[in-house]
Amino acid sequence: MIRGIGCDVVEVSRVADVISKHGERFVERLLTENERPLYRKRKALSDSHALAFVASRWAVKEAVSKALGTGIAEDVTFQSMEVMHNAKGAPLMLFKDPLKERLMQEGLFVHVSITDEKSVVAAFAVAEQRS
Repeated sequence: MIRGIGCDVVEVSRVADVISKHGERFVERLLTENERPLYRKRKALSDSHALAFVASRWAVKEAVSKALGTGIAEDVTFQSMEVMHNAKGAPLMLFKDPLKERLMQEGLFVHVSITDEKSVVAAFAVAEQRS
Protein backbone atom coordinates (compact mmCIF):
# COMPACT_ATOMS: atom_id res chain seq x y z
CA MET A 1 0.00 0.00 0.00
CA ILE A 2 1.25 3.48 -0.84
CA ARG A 3 1.67 5.54 2.31
CA GLY A 4 2.98 8.72 0.72
CA ILE A 5 4.39 10.32 -2.41
CA GLY A 6 6.74 13.22 -2.88
CA CYS A 7 8.14 15.21 -5.77
CA ASP A 8 10.76 17.94 -5.94
CA VAL A 9 12.37 20.01 -8.69
CA VAL A 10 15.70 21.84 -8.32
CA GLU A 11 17.19 24.29 -10.80
CA VAL A 12 20.90 23.63 -11.26
CA SER A 13 21.53 27.39 -11.25
CA ARG A 14 20.05 27.54 -7.73
CA VAL A 15 22.62 24.99 -6.58
CA ALA A 16 25.36 27.08 -8.18
CA ASP A 17 24.08 30.15 -6.31
CA VAL A 18 23.95 28.33 -2.97
CA ILE A 19 27.46 26.89 -3.39
CA SER A 20 28.72 30.31 -4.47
CA LYS A 21 27.24 31.83 -1.32
CA HIS A 22 27.99 29.07 1.22
CA GLY A 23 30.84 27.15 -0.42
CA GLU A 24 31.52 23.50 0.26
CA ARG A 25 29.73 23.77 3.63
CA PHE A 26 26.46 23.30 1.75
CA VAL A 27 27.79 20.20 0.00
CA GLU A 28 28.96 18.77 3.33
CA ARG A 29 25.57 19.51 4.92
CA LEU A 30 23.63 17.89 2.07
CA LEU A 31 25.81 14.90 1.16
CA THR A 32 26.68 11.99 3.41
CA GLU A 33 30.22 10.76 3.83
CA ASN A 34 29.51 7.98 1.29
CA GLU A 35 28.01 10.39 -1.27
CA ARG A 36 30.93 12.84 -1.19
CA PRO A 37 33.36 10.64 -3.18
CA LEU A 38 30.74 10.39 -5.95
CA TYR A 39 30.47 14.18 -5.91
CA ARG A 40 34.26 14.54 -6.16
CA LYS A 41 34.30 12.17 -9.15
CA ARG A 42 31.69 14.31 -10.91
CA LYS A 43 33.56 17.49 -9.98
CA ALA A 44 36.73 16.06 -11.55
CA LEU A 45 34.77 15.72 -14.81
CA SER A 46 33.36 19.25 -14.74
CA ASP A 47 31.62 21.80 -12.55
CA SER A 48 28.36 21.19 -14.42
CA HIS A 49 28.48 17.46 -13.60
CA ALA A 50 29.10 18.30 -9.94
CA LEU A 51 26.25 20.82 -9.80
CA ALA A 52 23.83 18.35 -11.41
CA PHE A 53 24.88 15.70 -8.89
CA VAL A 54 24.25 18.00 -5.93
CA ALA A 55 20.92 19.10 -7.44
CA SER A 56 19.85 15.47 -7.84
CA ARG A 57 20.66 14.64 -4.22
CA TRP A 58 18.89 17.75 -2.97
CA ALA A 59 15.79 16.99 -5.05
CA VAL A 60 15.56 13.33 -4.10
CA LYS A 61 16.07 13.96 -0.38
CA GLU A 62 13.37 16.63 -0.43
CA ALA A 63 11.04 14.29 -2.36
CA VAL A 64 11.61 11.50 0.18
CA SER A 65 10.93 13.87 3.07
CA LYS A 66 7.62 14.77 1.43
CA ALA A 67 6.73 11.10 0.81
CA LEU A 68 7.36 10.44 4.50
CA GLY A 69 5.05 13.35 5.33
CA THR A 70 7.50 15.28 7.46
CA GLY A 71 9.64 17.48 5.29
CA ILE A 72 13.21 17.91 6.49
CA ALA A 73 12.55 17.72 10.23
CA GLU A 74 13.18 15.59 13.31
CA ASP A 75 14.85 12.31 12.22
CA VAL A 76 14.44 13.08 8.50
CA THR A 77 17.66 14.96 7.77
CA PHE A 78 19.95 15.28 4.77
CA GLN A 79 22.49 13.17 6.65
CA SER A 80 19.99 10.42 7.54
CA MET A 81 19.23 9.78 3.85
CA GLU A 82 21.74 8.46 1.35
CA VAL A 83 21.34 7.90 -2.38
CA MET A 84 23.43 5.11 -3.84
CA HIS A 85 22.87 2.97 -6.92
CA ASN A 86 22.01 -0.68 -7.42
CA ALA A 87 23.97 -2.98 -9.75
CA LYS A 88 22.02 -1.70 -12.76
CA GLY A 89 22.57 1.98 -11.89
CA ALA A 90 19.10 2.75 -10.54
CA PRO A 91 19.00 5.06 -7.50
CA LEU A 92 18.57 3.30 -4.19
CA MET A 93 17.69 5.02 -0.92
CA LEU A 94 19.58 4.01 2.19
CA PHE A 95 18.78 5.36 5.62
CA LYS A 96 20.74 5.87 8.82
CA ASP A 97 19.52 5.54 12.40
CA PRO A 98 17.30 6.70 13.95
CA LEU A 99 15.33 7.13 10.71
CA LYS A 100 16.33 3.67 9.47
CA GLU A 101 15.02 2.05 12.64
CA ARG A 102 11.75 3.99 12.50
CA LEU A 103 11.11 3.06 8.87
CA MET A 104 11.82 -0.59 9.65
CA GLN A 105 9.42 -0.51 12.61
CA GLU A 106 6.74 1.11 10.47
CA GLY A 107 7.35 -1.35 7.61
CA LEU A 108 8.12 1.40 5.10
CA PHE A 109 10.21 1.03 1.95
CA VAL A 110 11.01 4.06 -0.20
CA HIS A 111 11.26 3.97 -4.00
CA VAL A 112 12.87 6.88 -5.85
CA SER A 113 13.33 8.10 -9.39
CA ILE A 114 15.57 10.96 -10.54
CA THR A 115 15.63 12.69 -13.90
CA ASP A 116 17.63 15.64 -15.16
CA GLU A 117 18.05 18.01 -18.04
CA LYS A 118 20.72 20.67 -18.48
CA SER A 119 19.09 23.22 -16.20
CA VAL A 120 16.76 21.25 -13.93
CA VAL A 121 16.62 18.06 -11.88
CA ALA A 122 13.45 16.36 -10.68
CA ALA A 123 12.93 13.54 -8.23
CA PHE A 124 9.92 11.44 -7.27
CA ALA A 125 9.57 9.25 -4.19
CA VAL A 126 6.99 6.71 -3.06
CA ALA A 127 6.78 5.45 0.51
CA GLU A 128 5.39 1.91 0.39
CA GLN A 129 3.85 0.20 3.42
CA ARG A 130 5.12 -3.39 3.29
CA SER A 131 3.87 -4.77 6.57
